[in-house]
Amino acid sequence: MNEDYFILNNECSLDVGIVVVELPSITIPKQRIEEETVLGMDGVLTITDGTYEPTIKQCKVYYTGENIDSLCNYLKDGPVIFSNLPDRYYNAKIVSEIPINYLFKNNDYGSWYEFTISFRCQPFGYSTDNEALIITSKDSEVYNYCSYYSKPVITIYGSGDINLFIGNTQITLKDVDEYITINTVKMRTYKDSKRQNDKKIGDFPNLNPGSNNITWDGNVSKIEIIPNFRYLV
Repeated sequence: MNEDYFILNNECSLDVGIVVVELPSITIPKQRIEEETVLGMDGVLTITDGTYEPTIKQCKVYYTGENIDSLCNYLKDGPVIFSNLPDRYYNAKIVSEIPINYLFKNNDYGSWYEFTISFRCQPFGYSTDNEALIITSKDSEVYNYCSYYSKPVITIYGSGDINLFIGNTQITLKDVDEYITINTVKMRTYKDSKRQNDKKIGDFPNLNPGSNNITWDGNVSKIEIIPNFRYLV
């Protein structure tokens, strides 16, 4: 596939007649900060909580199809992959108006109207490789090959009291019955639909860039990790 494209909700733009003229530029999202003036201090005091703002990624395209309903059904919010960064996807909303009347005005004559699709993306690109990692032995390693720490979903299969160590983070789990899930994305601990935050002591773990050692004390048969690796760009 030599042409530029994007994949929206697992469907390629080329397959629905959208030809990409210009892909979004590659940018770093803006860090969320506040600035305060402090009496007696030069300049300003910059305060940040380490979070980032959403970004707008714009694609210049034109449409070669003839079906308005098909086009409208395709252009919906969801995960999007751009062909200049095919190893990651962004959680996106389409925030631009699509000029349908211009798109179909001159189709009989083979003239196509160029327009822009604006995707409002959450600040991180998530790896398209997000298969679950299965760990069955102590002192194992999970390697985060991306440029930013990730927020994994971890299910521990075992019983009783368990001390889990992920990198520099220690988590104590009390009275585990078969299995328990620690979800750093949602900051929740549960078994199926039953909340079990009261069984967890310690911070929610991250997977930092590079090597992350995994070990434990207690009765554990295996650990399943959905890594959610992500990029800042």
